[in-house]
Amino acid sequence: MKIKILFILFLVFCGFAVKMKAQTEADKIAYAYLIHGIKLAEMGRYQAAICDFDSAMTYRLNYTEAFYNRGVVQRKIKNYRQAIFDLSLALRFNQNEADLYFNRALSYYHLNVNDSAVLDFRRSIVLDPNDALKYYNTGLCYKELNEPREALYYYSKAIEIDENFAEAYYNRGLVYDQLNDLISAISDYDKAVLLDSNDPEIFAVRGLAKAKAGYYFAAIDDFTTALNFDSENYEWLYNRGLAFAYQKRFSEAIKDFEKVTIFAPDYSPAWLNAGISAMKNGDAETACQYWREAVKYKNQEAEKYLQEYCK
Repeated sequence: MKIKILFILFLVFCGFAVKMKAQTEADKIAYAYLIHGIKLAEMGRYQAAICDFDSAMTYRLNYTEAFYNRGVVQRKIKNYRQAIFDLSLALRFNQNEADLYFNRALSYYHLNVNDSAVLDFRRSIVLDPNDALKYYNTGLCYKELNEPREALYYYSKAIEIDENFAEAYYNRGLVYDQLNDLISAISDYDKAVLLDSNDPEIFAVRGLAKAKAGYYFAAIDDFTTALNFDSENYEWLYNRGLAFAYQKRFSEAIKDFEKVTIFAPDYSPAWLNAGISAMKNGDAETACQYWREAVKYKNQEAEKYLQEYCK
């Protein structure tokens, strides 16, 4: 029986920036295009904003703010390579701006170039050591790089700065879960739930941790809460079914496994475990029916049960 864990990733889109004052006539025109481009970007008119940033740069060469804001817009529309290009140009003229590194790091992250993302996130932290988001996103990168201890450090720094950072507690809990420190994981999930009780994913993941720790009653409560938000989530139904089965509440387990087969009929573990629960509940004939369904979806374990119990 498997317990699945889902990772939610959270990233924050930084705003647009202006830091220059108009001087020459050309500067004034460039500045006007820059401001208009920012307004268009804030309205979601990204291509028009890019045109304005392009125009700004025809009147003012090496215009750091235009490169920066064009890079932010390119990232927003998922042109990550172009975003990196623009932000790198901006960094040629200003290497002391934390948000330049931060936005380039986010673009590297989306391209799964996590080594470069970590370097830029860490540079942004050196320049702005009091921003929880920068530590948090660095933690996400280290998680992707499978360096859980580093991820824990940066999530903890984010929480140290912002003790109400629900996503940081949640993701730190995921790392503790990965390290099989279930008590710490559950503690972090508890804090995340207190800060955000409207996210069913937190309840579902906390339920998984509680189930792995053997707290099946509490796990069932969490899965049930998650299912109150989305009654058709087959993974949550399946995991609640497992928790029922571990408690030897086989009739309730079978009901959940059957619901799974309605929403995900090709999910063979549900058929397999429905069969196991039926057998343990004393209904060998029904168990064999479930295992035959599992075999249709190439479940090898179900084949073994069929050979042993359904001759």
